[in-house]
Amino acid sequence: MADWLSRALTRFAAQPAPPSVQPLPEAELRKAVESAKRTMTEGDFAAARAALREVATSNPDDADALAHYGVAAYMRVTGRCAGRLSRAVQIDPDHVIGHKYLAASYNALGICSDLKSRPRTRCAWHRAIATS
Repeated sequence: MADWLSRALTRFAAQPAPPSVQPLPEAELRKAVESAKRTMTEGDFAAARAALREVATSNPDDADALAHYGVAAYMRVTGRCAGRLSRAVQIDPDHVIGHKYLAASYNALGICSDLKSRPRTRCAWHRAIATS
């Protein structure tokens, strides 16, 4: 029995640490976001979403990357993008694209009925309607 326990502990101890993700420098970040935006205009939302997922993972506080990742996810699957779009709007409350697609995803998910109880959501909804 000790042999089994020894093998199990060795197996758990040998697990490598997950690689830490280094944030992209500002110039590379902008270039990656612009490239993904061009990919979206060409209609390849899956590729844009994959590229923007990497950018958003390495730079989790960049509102532009999060918002465009949410847009790519919205164009593919509406329900999965609200979290990223909501985070983008929290980081930059004046991000028009983030507000617009957050409102559209909330509308598609049927979340619009309880807007009075959610002041940030109501703000996102009204800003998106005013700018569209």
